[in-house]
Amino acid sequence: MSGEVSIYCVNAVVYEALVGEEAEWKPLGNSAWSEMHIFKDDSEGVGNFRIVAWIPDTTEVILNTNILPDTIWEVKSDDFAELANIDEPRYGIYFPSPDVSNATTGVVNETVEKLKAVELPAVEPFRPPPPPKDELPPAENPTLGTDGSERIVPDINPGEPPQAPQDDEGFGLEGGDGSARRHSLAEFEEVQQVAYNASRSESANLSEEIAKMSVEEAQSVEEAQAQ
Repeated sequence: MSGEVSIYCVNAVVYEALVGEEAEWKPLGNSAWSEMHIFKDDSEGVGNFRIVAWIPDTTEVILNTNILPDTIWEVKSDDFAELANIDEPRYGIYFPSPDVSNATTGVVNETVEKLKAVELPAVEPFRPPPPPKDELPPAENPTLGTDGSERIVPDINPGEPPQAPQDDEGFGLEGGDGSARRHSLAEFEEVQQVAYNASRSESANLSEEIAKMSVEEAQSVEEAQAQ
């Protein structure tokens, strides 16, 4: 069952513009007064509108066109207006009075504005699905190794200072146990100094003994040391 109903009706003479001749109009229906209706169809949920005109005596349909968001309706004089849709003929409508012309213009313009205000359902942009997990590069998935196996990422807190290194015996570099280590180092340095002094003393005594020897004996000692 059609949901189309007439929402407006007037009498008018309909003309069709001649192609290429803007100033020439061809009267339709032998210039007779037609019955022109604006129909609305709500059967599809969204209102569809069209203008239909026919000659009452002959029932000849001389105008049947839709009202669309881009329909052009131009008032050319007090009692004449033009109607045009894209890729369709241009029609001229002559009204019996300026009041009828103004009323028809108001209905058509209001209908066009309603059609422009209809919100179309939003279309979600296409988003390709994410690639499989094993195809992600290491830089994009840091929890995977180069072979695709899961690796353990250490939990590092940048706010915590690093702990002091420990020696082999577990003593820190500072604190009570550190004093014992410094004492051991001092004893080692003292032993090194004693050994160094003894070496210098022995070398000095040897030089004095060589000086007391004859030239031949000194050369023998020096050759022995060189060997």
